[in-house]
Amino acid sequence: MSGFNHLMLILAAFAALMFVLLVFILARRTRGEELEAPDLRPAPVSRRARTPAPPVADPVEVERLPYAAWRLISRAVANPDSAGGPLYRLRLEPEDDLPEWRAGAVAHVYCGPAQDVLDPAGRPTATAGDYMIGSLPAEGAIHLVVRRVPASAPAEGRRSRWLCEEVETGQRIALLVRDDPAFVPPPDHVPLILVGNATGLAGLHAHIKARPAGTRNWLIFGDRNSADDEVLAAEIAEWVSTGHLERCDLVFPGETGEQRLVTNQIRDAKAPILDWVLAGGAIYVCGSKRMDDDVHATLGDLLGTGVLEAMAEAGLYRRSVY
Repeated sequence: MSGFNHLMLILAAFAALMFVLLVFILARRTRGEELEAPDLRPAPVSRRARTPAPPVADPVEVERLPYAAWRLISRAVANPDSAGGPLYRLRLEPEDDLPEWRAGAVAHVYCGPAQDVLDPAGRPTATAGDYMIGSLPAEGAIHLVVRRVPASAPAEGRRSRWLCEEVETGQRIALLVRDDPAFVPPPDHVPLILVGNATGLAGLHAHIKARPAGTRNWLIFGDRNSADDEVLAAEIAEWVSTGHLERCDLVFPGETGEQRLVTNQIRDAKAPILDWVLAGGAIYVCGSKRMDDDVHATLGDLLGTGVLEAMAEAGLYRRSVY
């Protein structure tokens, strides 16, 4: 046999040996015997090589809301003996030009020293909250209805006590006015049923004031003790006499043995509500979340959920709740 053939045999034998060895290694790795399993964790990064995380932005610097300076002109307790906590009526006037707004707008009030947010170098130290505006620009002021919330509700309670007790008449207040696209007024020719409770009264007020006398408007309102609110009584009497309200149903369950709610009144008024809706009427609800849930369920039973959904899509069923 030639030397060339010997060399070929040696190379072939070596290749076969390497193949057998490779198969043996792969078989043992597959069974996990003796050989160390591969580490699937990413390789550690050196502290020196690690890219530093970007600094967390100060939320105050991210967005500085365009607050304006206003003054508290007056504040009065509407019903001091209310079982749900007293309601306060506040009047605020701007230091500069009066902004424009529509019925359904809210005042975003900073409940702390105004310079915190009016001074470019200031930093907020308090919370802010949205309050329904119960007046129109033609009145030259913002009217708010605020319930003093007990200390057991930390955030809302702190804001309400600041507005109802701590801020003094004549003191500067920082606020901005926001339109609420979800609660804009309907056209004047649309019959309007307004349903609400408690401080939702402010939002209902603005819509009633925005409607011309002689339009079809129906107020269904309830609170535990608002019968003591003489201002409310006088306003409703005026709205009825001037034709701003075609119908007014008031429900005050805290004053009699009968625990009557807004939803009870809606059920009792089923026939006329159906008439107003069939005439193309709108239903606007303003007040507490609990009241809104109950009213929504009651209207769903009365009209059908499909009808409510269709009215909402057409802008005829709107809700502003808190």
